[in-house]
Amino acid sequence: MSIRQGHYKSRFRQPQPELSGYAEGHGERIWVFHQVRTHQIVYSHSHVLDAHKALKQIPFAGKKTRPAKIRKDLWRPLAVLEFPKGMGAVGRSVFAKLREFRRRHELEWEDDVYFEMRPDGNRRVLTRQQRGLKIHEQLPNAVADMAAVLSGIGKSNKMWLEAPPRKRPQPRLETRRARATIFWSNGIFKHHARDWTPNVIHGAMDDTMKD
Repeated sequence: MSIRQGHYKSRFRQPQPELSGYAEGHGERIWVFHQVRTHQIVYSHSHVLDAHKALKQIPFAGKKTRPAKIRKDLWRPLAVLEFPKGMGAVGRSVFAKLREFRRRHELEWEDDVYFEMRPDGNRRVLTRQQRGLKIHEQLPNAVADMAAVLSGIGKSNKMWLEAPPRKRPQPRLETRRARATIFWSNGIFKHHARDWTPNVIHGAMDDTMKD
């Protein structure tokens, strides 16, 4: 390699995630926080909400729809996703998929974001502020995304311990997916998803997870 190539050659090196220096257990737990008023969603690898990182996850959806700072008194844990010990890579893959799906919800929407049905059957055009609030309201979508990602949906989803079947599902399909446990702050939230695959176990969040 010549001196001329030396200043840009490193940009084309292949990524080496095994040398990234993740702390032991990183990715084995994912905290999902929600804003109690607007139902915005933020994902974190830590039980402590980092205001700077959380603010970067909130999109701009119109004037005065993105807060200038994070008020931690308005954010509460929605759920904690836990994976078996030693499966941090699976958790990091799920974390990336959840953020990817949330991003798609924020950028792809139907006509209900623009209109609201009146009791008389006519449609009312929503204001820019109302449309921004609807885009930010991601709590039901987040729960549905959890069910989808933990079932193995998504390209390169590491929830699959074996290659996903190409034909119709085989019996005892849950043995091919990684186990996951979701601890809910309120069990009612899990009903936002249509169904859950058998590899997902539900539980109640204790006080140590909320602090």
